[in-house]
Amino acid sequence: MSGARVIPRGNGIDAEELLKALNRTLQNRTVYPAGHPAIMAPLREVWRPLTAALEAAETLNMALVDDVMLVNGRRVYRPRDRFPELVGRLGLHGVQQVIFHRGVEENEMGLLVAALREPPVPGKPPVAAQLGELGVCHVEVTALTPKAGEQRSSRQVYADALQVVMDAFREVRLGRIPQTERTRRVVLEMTEYLLRDPAGMIGLALLQNYDETTFNHSVSVCILSLALGDALKLRGVQLAELGIGALLHDLGKTRVPVEILRKPDVLTPREFEEIKKHPGAGAEIVARMDQITQDSVLAVLEHHMKFDRTGYPRLPEVEELSLQGRIVAIADCYAAVTSLRAYRPPLQPPAAVGLIRSLAGTDLDPDLVKIFVDLMGIHPVGSFVRLDTNELAIVSRVNPEQPLLPTVKVVFTAEGDRLPAARELDLRTAGVRVVAGLNPVLKAVDVAAYLG
Repeated sequence: MSGARVIPRGNGIDAEELLKALNRTLQNRTVYPAGHPAIMAPLREVWRPLTAALEAAETLNMALVDDVMLVNGRRVYRPRDRFPELVGRLGLHGVQQVIFHRGVEENEMGLLVAALREPPVPGKPPVAAQLGELGVCHVEVTALTPKAGEQRSSRQVYADALQVVMDAFREVRLGRIPQTERTRRVVLEMTEYLLRDPAGMIGLALLQNYDETTFNHSVSVCILSLALGDALKLRGVQLAELGIGALLHDLGKTRVPVEILRKPDVLTPREFEEIKKHPGAGAEIVARMDQITQDSVLAVLEHHMKFDRTGYPRLPEVEELSLQGRIVAIADCYAAVTSLRAYRPPLQPPAAVGLIRSLAGTDLDPDLVKIFVDLMGIHPVGSFVRLDTNELAIVSRVNPEQPLLPTVKVVFTAEGDRLPAARELDLRTAGVRVVAGLNPVLKAVDVAAYLG
């Protein structure tokens, strides 16, 4: 939070009382349901002085660094012994710090406690994403970052991008304009990783199959847009501005009522009219960010306009869509149809590529569609397939020079037994072929867990 004033050490609130109340509330969650007096009472004990303290400053920062707990820089001794539930839950969820912002509401603290109390499971969004989807604006959660000298994995890069999107949404909901520099930095890092390991990064775009939050979708669209931009030989500023627009393409959804965004059913015509406002609203927000080019703004504005310009928003004066808008449209479509929605199952990658191909010339630019299809391959990354050995595998890497022979991770033996660890197999040298595509749900396979 650049420029934010913080509460001076020892002023306004007793740090240890804050930790004690949160620890007690987390302990009580084991036996009491949400909203029970035993849960809410300790929250109220700290919420009142916390809000009073935040009248004099903007933020209160509670950080866990290794085994050291800091509250606005003040060290709290032996936190693991004294506040085991709180420290344990923060560690379990990989949370490094929690920042309370001025205006924090009692129910927002309750949602934080509820999110920390539930155990993390594969495919479940992180605490920060859960709070963001619930509209929590005054509690900021950041994840652990790798130590200096550690090689960052594609998942860590993905997590950073996810945090940037969540922070951007929160800033807009608080009436502020997001920071351009953080967005640009994470896009450049994603681009560098994509150039080093395109299959690993593209594979992470499938994470949102099992987590349909707007945040994960935005990161997936950014990855796919950068991959397509790279295939088009975009470089430097052009690729960076494409990535920024792609990462923030849904920022205008902050202007759409939450109940519409979270509706577990097909939208009514009136609700859809509200949704149709988000590209224009997002473009207005992005245009106000520092050092943003027109390319990024157009990527946000045009991603739903369609190649034949029958989409939205309707802008008769636009005769031809920008390259950035046409790229993000393809990435957004692929990410959307492969995601899990309450009212429909996700398309598997081969079917999704087929749908993209069918939309060429109407919704999507036909020339870009051809390049995208070639990029994704006949057996796209994330496809769950049967080999001619009767083994079941996940496509982990496309081999462009031999598209029928991808690299796969074998997860089931020919006898149908699940392997304790996936075995990588390059079909170009293994003398093995793909004979059929399968639905991973039928075998309870979390494809994303094997990628990236």
